[in-house]
Amino acid sequence: MKVILTESQVKKIISEIAWEESIFNHIARGSVPMTKNISSILNKEERTRAFHLSGLENIDQMKSVIGTNKTISAFTELSRYSEQFTEMSGIKTNGGVIYELTGNVVLKSNIDIWSQVDENGLRWIPLEKFFPCNESDDLCVIWEELIKKHLTGHRSGVPDISKLRSGGSKIVDEYFKIVENFIRDNKEKISEHLSNQKQGDENVWDEILLNYIEINDIYWSGNAMSFTDYMKRTKNLDGRDDDFYNETYYKEWLGKYDTIFQSMTNGTVYGPESGMTIEKFLLDRGLKKH
Repeated sequence: MKVILTESQVKKIISEIAWEESIFNHIARGSVPMTKNISSILNKEERTRAFHLSGLENIDQMKSVIGTNKTISAFTELSRYSEQFTEMSGIKTNGGVIYELTGNVVLKSNIDIWSQVDENGLRWIPLEKFFPCNESDDLCVIWEELIKKHLTGHRSGVPDISKLRSGGSKIVDEYFKIVENFIRDNKEKISEHLSNQKQGDENVWDEILLNYIEINDIYWSGNAMSFTDYMKRTKNLDGRDDDFYNETYYKEWLGKYDTIFQSMTNGTVYGPESGMTIEKFLLDRGLKKH
């Protein structure tokens, strides 16, 4: 039997493969877990405002993060030439929704540090983004040598996922302790590295990890694909062309999402008919452009 996947199904599969890997895969690569202990080594307690780009399809996931210790990736600076600034396109999502947040700082970097989430919701940072590398005292090399020496599954020089998995929680606990001690011993170098990296053409935003968030204001754009999907799901209109439009249904669609977004914030929700633009929304709330 021939199985045909829709575009959204393919995107979901790719997203899960790329962004929600096993904790042992992250350990095998020597990535850094952003645990509470590690965050406290690098940061003083601080709440800050930032922005998060998401999509209509991720509203439930966003709701589940509010007021919890789950970490979310946000930004305060954006390239004026990026698609995220001009078109609100997302990386993991279809885009179209900008949340202005306030949250506790877990980690700050002035460039995108490619944070990824494991199956438990913990964020990890690739070692080459977290540690200063290619310098006289290359912390990446020192770190890799350290885990080869002390961690079962790394000692051969080539990470062995099966050995790491067989070690279970003992391996995870051991790895976390090694990371914490290494970061504590090299705190100043790491903090300087994260705050002083140069913005380049490839770095369209900074990255700030936040938890215990609250949502201040929301801007969302109504794109044709979202409305078409809504029509197909709720009105059984699979046989109609994608450009089918009905004003009554469109207003119903707007009202549905406005109500959902209002339930997520005590602030203001700006929808497709509000007259607000993405640029004004971001700049009025302190976004830095570079």
